[in-house]
Amino acid sequence: MNRLMLPACLVGIRLLLPTLGHADPATVVATLPDEAAECRHLLTLCEALQNQAQAIPEREAKAGWKSQREYQKKLKTEKALTRWNNVSSSRHTGPDQVSRSVEKYQKATEAETRAARQRAQAESIHNKKVEEYEEQLQAANQAATEIRAKHAAMPSCFQDCSEVLDLEEFR
Repeated sequence: MNRLMLPACLVGIRLLLPTLGHADPATVVATLPDEAAECRHLLTLCEALQNQAQAIPEREAKAGWKSQREYQKKLKTEKALTRWNNVSSSRHTGPDQVSRSVEKYQKATEAETRAARQRAQAESIHNKKVEEYEEQLQAANQAATEIRAKHAAMPSCFQDCSEVLDLEEFR
């Protein structure tokens, strides 16, 4: 009978944990039993923020690379259009040459469209992640403020989060 109870308890705890991450920071801090639990909670928030902060430049670089690629595809499209216009206006070109230049222009246009779509997607993902980071930073700052308000002296774990948190006390 005890074997059946243990997994049921663990499932209940596992179901409860995700809600703590999305709850109001003040509410979460108020439910924590002691300073050690508060510090573990704060350090978890800070570690997640540090991981996200490290990923931001990578996503920025990827979006920049996609933007550069789109620009290069745009140049190829313009070059293909110029060739098509030159071939079309020349009296000495046959229909095969005109149709090849049209096909090259169409392919270049499709590649440019794909590159623009990929750039927009990379920028959208980057912007979404930056927004998530800012929301989590605000939640971590609120949690830190609540923890600090509960204690006469600043808990030592605050020093481990000083690079991440945006509190006046660290400046």
